[in-house]
Amino acid sequence: MAELKGYMTVEASFIIPWVVFLFVFIIYSSYLMYDRCVLFQDSYAYSMRAADKQLTQAETLKYMEDNAQVQYGDKYMASKTIRKGFTVTDKEVRTEAEGVVVCPAGPQVSLPGLHRWRYSAEARASRENPTRLLRIYRGCSGLITGGR
Repeated sequence: MAELKGYMTVEASFIIPWVVFLFVFIIYSSYLMYDRCVLFQDSYAYSMRAADKQLTQAETLKYMEDNAQVQYGDKYMASKTIRKGFTVTDKEVRTEAEGVVVCPAGPQVSLPGLHRWRYSAEARASRENPTRLLRIYRGCSGLITGGR
């Protein structure tokens, strides 16, 4: 047994870095999934909120740009900044957002291209005026029932 001294140290020197790498990978994968879910939720809620406002296209776009920080805030776990873009037409409001999760180990430890994980979300909401739709429906229903 004297000639086998230290064999556990050699094996541990190979296993421990892999275990640490796997834990860090699982933690940052969880951050990525959390941030992706929150980003989609924020984008969709913001599009719906802006579409519900009865404003002109320019006013809606200004509202979205001015209040984006309130909606998106700093609730993301691993992303420092979220890039946002808004498009407003007569028919819909579209929100596009993108974030990046950066693994702190850096490119020298991880696989090439694996230290930066990009994720994005796109949400659309239609701009319908409920009053106008009800008036159209009531006007058509009079034709169907014979004006009664």
